[in-house]
Amino acid sequence: MNLFRWAYLIIIFFTAQHLFARDNVLWRNLKPSKNIDMRILDDFEDRIQWELTNSLGIQSKLRFVRNTPLDRNLRNYGNDELEKMFKKEMELLADSAKIHERTISTAQNSSQELIAYFSNPGIDYQVIEIPEKDRHFVTGRPIAISMWVYGMNKKHAIYALFSNQIHEKIPVKIGDLSFNGWKRLEVPVPISVSHRNRLNRKVLEFRFDGLKIVSHPNEKAGTFSFLYDLVCVLVDTTGADYSGSNINDNWK
Repeated sequence: MNLFRWAYLIIIFFTAQHLFARDNVLWRNLKPSKNIDMRILDDFEDRIQWELTNSLGIQSKLRFVRNTPLDRNLRNYGNDELEKMFKKEMELLADSAKIHERTISTAQNSSQELIAYFSNPGIDYQVIEIPEKDRHFVTGRPIAISMWVYGMNKKHAIYALFSNQIHEKIPVKIGDLSFNGWKRLEVPVPISVSHRNRLNRKVLEFRFDGLKIVSHPNEKAGTFSFLYDLVCVLVDTTGADYSGSNINDNWK
């Protein structure tokens, strides 16, 4: 990587830090372009059932529910700003999809719910992953990851799971569930999540695999649940176009 590339990434990083510090909504302050892609990792409208994989001492299940951040019937909703934020984000995602020649679902009616039992808080955890056949490589460097979560005032933590080219998991903490109602969580993604493309070493890429829920030692043992929706990533696509970039690479 040359000096100019490093300087560009440093500027992007500190810009992101400044925007996070200001209002914790990075995408509100940026516009999609050929070099900035805002994309949906899963909005649960295609009903792709994620898989319960690694766990420790937990009996868990997943299900789809007809509730989203736009549903005013949920307990403790009462925040018009959330609805405005959700709709604004959908507009930006639609704009980015158009620029990058993708289609997205305009209907946002469902989310996914995890119901788990933590018998040993502080030790137990649950991994939820996208089915292997539905995981894919994304070209570019991820700047931030976000998701909408309906919390029920638990301290359990949520991590995004990325994987490298030898299938090692790279966790990035998104936040915890110590709040009630819907909330948009967003965090910067470290550059270590990116890898060099095998066809063109100048191009970065990454793969998102799913989530890991880690129980908090100060919580009581028992059942808990949370909803999650609209898992998205903001990607720096500078230098993404190259000969063969449209060929799928499943690392097989």
